[in-house]
Amino acid sequence: MSKIEEALAKIQSKPRPGGAREPLPRVDLPAAMNVDRDAFIERRIVTAVFESGPAVEEYKKLRTRVLAWLRAAEGNVVMLASAGGKEGKSLTAVNLAVSVARELHQTALLIDADLRRPHLHQLLDVKGQPGLSDFLMGEGDLSGLFHSTGIPKLTLVPAGTPTARSPELLASQRMSEFLEEVRRRYKDRIVILDAPPVLPATDAVILANHVDGIVFVVRAGGSAREDVQQAVRQFDPRKVIGVALNGAVDTGHYSAYGYHYVTSPVMAGVG
Repeated sequence: MSKIEEALAKIQSKPRPGGAREPLPRVDLPAAMNVDRDAFIERRIVTAVFESGPAVEEYKKLRTRVLAWLRAAEGNVVMLASAGGKEGKSLTAVNLAVSVARELHQTALLIDADLRRPHLHQLLDVKGQPGLSDFLMGEGDLSGLFHSTGIPKLTLVPAGTPTARSPELLASQRMSEFLEEVRRRYKDRIVILDAPPVLPATDAVILANHVDGIVFVVRAGGSAREDVQQAVRQFDPRKVIGVALNGAVDTGHYSAYGYHYVTSPVMAGVG
């Protein structure tokens, strides 16, 4: 059994919590947080709205694992990847970024690196342009890329204008310079890249050259194990932090709002 098979077997064997649950407490958000609470719940950005609960705690575990890895690697750039689409990768990236931003001594920069099918600006209700693709094509300057999310210490770089030229843009010298700049600018910043799916295109493989760690997101009952293995083999195994099995834990009933989710990740290492 390969390391990736062992990781998947480990997280899939974990029991799901059951039984009745108390309503989860809403966060007493600071005045600086200018977000639509109900919209965030509907979009399942639970780390921005709830203090605790199964989903929030799993994202905290993911945050702890990622931060420990980055400290050991003396880096600050992590990429979230998936074999295919509809694995919950972008949602995991947003919740991870919010969780990192809520750390006392960290800030988070979330970058939508899917230049073909951008999505993060919609989740966070932020303007999609100007964005990364526009900057890489020479339109606009660096300062125009950074968009406030309404969440303290969390900034978004949206993907920008959708383009099929993403491999060329992501492999460009301008992209290398951009990532080097955001890596070095703030010592307390964690940079989180939401990459396109691995198997349909080369974009994620190109991006992996610039990151310190990679988290694979796999939806329970989603991608075939063989596809995940094939995707993981595209990368340097020394950079793979682990597999986040999305949808493995019942997040419970957010009964104050009437929403029911099964969205949170369970983390397992592959090494």
